Amino acid sequence: MMMESSINSATISPPYEEEFEPVDNLHWSPPASSIEKIEDVNIAKYTKDNWESLRHEWEPYAERDTLCLGACLIKYNQAMKEVVFQNISNNLTAPSLSLKGWYYLYHYDKEMIEEEWYETTRMVPKHTEKENVEKVYSHTHPFIRYFIRQSIKGGRVSANRKSFETNKMDENCAILKEYLESELDSEYPRAESGRPFLPEENKEFVKLFNEQKFRLRTAILKVWFEYPKNMFFQPIPAKDKITFTNKEGKKETGTKIRFRNGFCHDVLTSVDIQEIVKAGGRIIKILDGIVYEENFKTPPYRDYIFERSKK
Repeated sequence: MMMESSINSATISPPYEEEFEPVDNLHWSPPASSIEKIEDVNIAKYTKDNWESLRHEWEPYAERDTLCLGACLIKYNQAMKEVVFQNISNNLTAPSLSLKGWYYLYHYDKEMIEEEWYETTRMVPKHTEKENVEKVYSHTHPFIRYFIRQSIKGGRVSANRKSFETNKMDENCAILKEYLESELDSEYPRAESGRPFLPEENKEFVKLFNEQKFRLRTAILKVWFEYPKNMFFQPIPAKDKITFTNKEGKKETGTKIRFRNGFCHDVLTSVDIQEIVKAGGRIIKILDGIVYEENFKTPPYRDYIFERSKK
């Protein structure tokens, strides 16, 4: 998921009214009590020849994977709404929301002030721009935005329109606080900004990806890679514009969802690139992109967890 985000972010949930899609139509079988019994699966095991006969192995995992992704998005939305006054409906992707939110906190001080509201009053956020801060690439910079947009794959854009309140993250924040105190220089959560990929980094990055050692860095990169030719589950959706002959014998151009194998090229997040290697693929070359690695010593999500754990 991108949830090991291309821009590391906190997937945490405050007791805050937040918007999200209703999940009434999602099918959750078997019962929730058995979720913890479902182990991780090796997707490289399932091919075009055996996927149907092994459906009983991979289908429960696929269902939980989808539902867990939705749950993470809801929790992430709630936290970002309280921390930076935005949610995913203001952005195309979760990583762009993380960057946009951090960028806001880096450049502005926030406080809650009271204002008149009909016959009563309400608390609203007030934003004051900070002085003498080092400027960084933001999500609106054309170079950054290009690669963020190019890395968006199927299922990663969402608009949310329902709300609920919860305080169920209190216990989780207490656990996260202990983790943060024990590892102050950890990868999560941190604030990063992007910089252009350098051609001389190609050899090093390709080696790190193929050895699955690219983390703790994150990036969005234009890459050449190779898929196994018998793969059934592919980590990256293949939605391509192609020209084909229709039923009437005429040439037609359209978008098709199809399998990819052999040599491929795409703009992908570092998480997706690592998933390709994990599934048996190989990274050949990196052409261009952005790399996130500077911290700027501004960890708003870490501070948020500490504040929540005190309540």
